[in-house]
Amino acid sequence: EENDERLKPGLTASVDFIVDRREDVLSVPLASVFAVGDEQRILVANGGRVEERKIVLGPRNEHSVVVSEGLRPGEKVVLDRPTAR
Repeated sequence: EENDERLKPGLTASVDFIVDRREDVLSVPLASVFAVGDEQRILVANGGRVEERKIVLGPRNEHSVVVSEGLRPGEKVVLDRPTAR
């Protein structure tokens, strides 16, 4: 019910609300995660080969997701799942 002189008619704003902050976690882009049945999987580059691996996911936002099990620090993740030819 109070007025704020800084707010003017026709102005818009973009706001981000931080509702949770996690430190020392592994996160990957959402695009790198895919489902196989009820399991979540990821592709990991391993010595010139690509390994499909089951993972357990944690919290996510619109861009990335926390991997709580199945991935180690420093491992390289394939961003897009290759299509079969």
